[in-house]
Amino acid sequence: MLNFKRPEMGQPAGTPRPDVAMAPLTQLSMRDASVAIGPILPDDTAAIFLWLNDVESIALDFAYRPVDWMSYNNWLEGLSKNPSQVMFAIRHVHQSRIMGYVGLTKLDAVHRSGEIGIRIGSEADRGKGYGKGAVRLVMNYAWNHLRNL
Repeated sequence: MLNFKRPEMGQPAGTPRPDVAMAPLTQLSMRDASVAIGPILPDDTAAIFLWLNDVESIALDFAYRPVDWMSYNNWLEGLSKNPSQVMFAIRHVHQSRIMGYVGLTKLDAVHRSGEIGIRIGSEADRGKGYGKGAVRLVMNYAWNHLRNL
């Protein structure tokens, strides 16, 4: 059970306090003080679909091309079947809500290389260091868990 406490004076409502218990999933995930990376859950898929179709966000790093639901579902199904990629949901350690995703793709054991991609979905979650923390965690995962591919 989560132990939510009333915010102190001057602290905005919804701001996680350090003494608030972690969300159950983040207790099992790789984490630092502010973010956790772990499995993508069925409840996360709608948010990811919307982020992939957000014209303004996509325009920051790609040319916009809408993703239809069937192609998206095929992509999701392929995630667990493709050994050359691994994707993680990014969550705040005190919340179970997905705030983004980070992935390693094009993993090549022979050349010991790969690519990293990240998306912080909501503009309200950007610029707070969550992406930096997630990249640090996924790089730690790559160096400590994928080095023996």
